[in-house]
Amino acid sequence: MTVHMDNPSDNILLLEKGVASIDVLLPKEEWRVVEHWFNVGRLGADVSVLAGREAADLLYQEYAAGLPLPPKEILDFYAGTSAWMRAIYFSILQKPQLAARYRQFVLQGIQMDKRG
Repeated sequence: MTVHMDNPSDNILLLEKGVASIDVLLPKEEWRVVEHWFNVGRLGADVSVLAGREAADLLYQEYAAGLPLPPKEILDFYAGTSAWMRAIYFSILQKPQLAARYRQFVLQGIQMDKRG
């Protein structure tokens, strides 16, 4: 288990000297501790939606160099769950293009599961 922060890709800055969070409000109390790989899956969903699945695969490879990754199904579940939350969030913020990209990511994952 790990501390959970509001850390989607639009809440972090990549700086020369490292990473900085710009929104460090804690989520609701029940969500403050999560399984470690949830945060990785959440970031992987953002990277996949915004930069492509190949970039997300590189992200996962970098994590795997330091820690063994959980089964692919676990990361896919966390990424899909996170992407669905982001689709809803961007709909609320009236950002339909981003909401559509996250919905498409989720729907593609569901289609792959049905085939697979």
